Amino acid sequence: MNYEEFYDFYYENMSQIIKPYDGVGEFLDKLLEKKINFGIVTNGSHYQYEKIKNTGLENKYNFVIAAEIFGHLKPKKEIFIETLRQLNLTLKEVENVVFIGDNPYTDIIGAQSVGFKTIWISMGREYPKDLQPPDYIIRNFKELRV
Repeated sequence: MNYEEFYDFYYENMSQIIKPYDGVGEFLDKLLEKKINFGIVTNGSHYQYEKIKNTGLENKYNFVIAAEIFGHLKPKKEIFIETLRQLNLTLKEVENVVFIGDNPYTDIIGAQSVGFKTIWISMGREYPKDLQPPDYIIRNFKELRV
């Protein structure tokens, strides 16, 4: 088995067993209830769509931007500007966007680069002292309020 075959095998099978973080489904349901537009922005490949589908969250978001398909990885500004476009917003409306992420280097720094408010999900980790801090830090999705 070569690298590409292993990669395909791994991600095809991984997508079958992945589970969302505790509290994600409930939080997304509240966003939907309040008719708040939101999406998923991932540095993952096309396999992300299958992973999301298998988590039971398939119909709980307005859009998915997968970097492999879009052509720019987080923290590049382009993927965050595309997020605005998907939300039908402009750069003048960034104050209306909150970006929630678990990676300080790709999620938080990238979202800050275009002016989004940021929430970092720490999962018990320390935020890197050399980075601009997020607007909010929470331990897990259960702490999020709509």
